Amino acid sequence: GAPQYYLYRKLSEKSNKKVLKRRFNIQDEQKIITYTCTAKRFFPDEILFLKRFCEFVDSVGSLVIIIRLHPEATPSEYTQNFNLYKNVRFDLPDDGFRAKKAKGIGDIEKTKDFVCLMKNSDVVVNLASTTTLDAIAFDTPVICLKFNMYVLKKSWNAAEKWNQSEHF
Repeated sequence: GAPQYYLYRKLSEKSNKKVLKRRFNIQDEQKIITYTCTAKRFFPDEILFLKRFCEFVDSVGSLVIIIRLHPEATPSEYTQNFNLYKNVRFDLPDDGFRAKKAKGIGDIEKTKDFVCLMKNSDVVVNLASTTTLDAIAFDTPVICLKFNMYVLKKSWNAAEKWNQSEHF
């Protein structure tokens, strides 16, 4: 909900792009794309999409993609699939970023890192996610995906149904 945005604004006062670039070892001339993952059950072909996206990012050279894992993700599944790409970085959220968390916002340092990421990325890419709201709170452009890499015939998690979710 909205109450976290007051805290986000306060934390963002000490946040800048140099801090983010230093944290992720990003060169000054590189643009930052942040991709925020979703739960595997909603986008089962996300790994395939990300592989193609990372190939593109590496081919351009002046881009870096920070893949922010979903709180339910298994980090090793992603790192083993993407360790060959030179312009890929990972951001791991703590439990405070779970949609079903009952109270509080989690670790304040992880929240500062998240605010820095949302404020200083050049673009955030996701699908029907509340992270869209977090990015636009800092006037960061957002691209929301709405396609599958392979056909999911009328499945509940087909891209055509993503904008029907409560998150969207």
